[in-house]
Amino acid sequence: MDLKRIQCHSCGYPSADHTLIEKPCPQCGDQMREIVRCAWCSHWTKDFDYCEHCGSVVAEASKFGASRMLKQQGVDQVSISLQLEKASNSEIDALESQFDAHRQIADELINIARFCAQ
Repeated sequence: MDLKRIQCHSCGYPSADHTLIEKPCPQCGDQMREIVRCAWCSHWTKDFDYCEHCGSVVAEASKFGASRMLKQQGVDQVSISLQLEKASNSEIDALESQFDAHRQIADELINIARFCAQ
């Protein structure tokens, strides 16, 4: 799962080329910007402080999985960033490991579905 990507501010043209940040869009000429995935709602957002869709504090990419696991455990939207600030590195690592295990299972199921669709 990508947590950051480059996208045109105006037309939404996506690019995997990170050298295009702040450069003109190949499609419309407006500025290309980096966007990030919100850990609460999983939408892409242009604002790195707060999600423009749900208003949550945007977690660092290195704590995305920990944020998703805290959400699954019932921590509310406002408290997740506070919990992450208080958490030790070992607690964050444990949450990230849990998320990675969930993501691995999801990836396997997606691959099976793709295989069946062929």
